[in-house]
Amino acid sequence: MNCQHLANLIDGYCDRELDLIRSVEVERHLEDCPRCDDVRPGIESLRRSIATPALYFKAPQVLVTRLREEFASPAKSFVEPQQIRPRRRSPAMALALAACVGLLALTPTLVLMSRGDNRLADEITAAHVRSLMADHLVDVASPDTHKVKPWFNGKLDFSPPVAHLEAAGFPLIGGRLDYLQGRPVAALVYGRNQHRINLFVYPTSSGSSTQQPSEHNGYHLIRWSDGGMNFIAVSDLNVGELEEFARLARQADIHAVDPAPTTY
Repeated sequence: MNCQHLANLIDGYCDRELDLIRSVEVERHLEDCPRCDDVRPGIESLRRSIATPALYFKAPQVLVTRLREEFASPAKSFVEPQQIRPRRRSPAMALALAACVGLLALTPTLVLMSRGDNRLADEITAAHVRSLMADHLVDVASPDTHKVKPWFNGKLDFSPPVAHLEAAGFPLIGGRLDYLQGRPVAALVYGRNQHRINLFVYPTSSGSSTQQPSEHNGYHLIRWSDGGMNFIAVSDLNVGELEEFARLARQADIHAVDPAPTTY
C-alpha cells in the first residue's frame, strides 16, 4: 500500500468502516510511514469534535409540547362514518395480511441489528489479529491477577474483573488497552496451548445475558453480559473450548482471593 492509496482509506479506517484485511493493511502502512501516521490524530480529533453534544440542536420545550399534542389528537376524516362499507375478508386473508404487516414491522429492526453486530464483530476480529501480528499482545505481561487488574487503574473509567483460570487450562498472559466502537476497553489475554484468547471487557447498562457463539472471518466469538460489564471472547480455538472458557470466566468469583501465580 502506498501513501496515495492510504489517503483514500484513512477516513474509513478512523471511522471503523473498513473490513479486517483493509484495516490490517492500513495499520501496517501507518507503522512504516510516520508522515501518514501524523495525519491520523487530526482526523480522529475532528471525529471526536463532531460528536460533541454542543453541535446538536435541542428542540425548545414549546415545540416538543406542540408536536406531542398534534400526534396525540385523532386524525380528521373527510368521509362520513356511515359512508364506509366494511369489506369482508376470509380468515385466511386476514391471517396473511397480519403476517405481512408483522414481517414488515420487524424487518428494519432485524437488518439494523445484523449490521451493528457485524460491524462490532469486524472490530473485534481486527483487534484480535492486530494483537497477534503487531507484537503488541499485552501492555502488562503477568499471570498474576493482582498485577494485571491494578494496572488498568487510571487508564480506564472502570475496573475490569480479572479471573484466574490457570487451573482449568486457561492461564492468564496479561492485559492491554484496546479500542472498540470509539471507546477504550480492557483486553485480557489468556492462553490455551498455542492459542490465544482475547477477552474484551467494557461497561454496559443492560442486564445479564448470553449470546450463542458465532463465527466471523474464521474466528469464534462468544459474548455475554454480567455485573454491569460486557464480555466478548475471540479466538481461533474450536468453539467447544471457547465455550468452556466463557463458562469458567463467567462463573469465576472475581472477589475471591486469587491463588499465588505460577512462575514460568
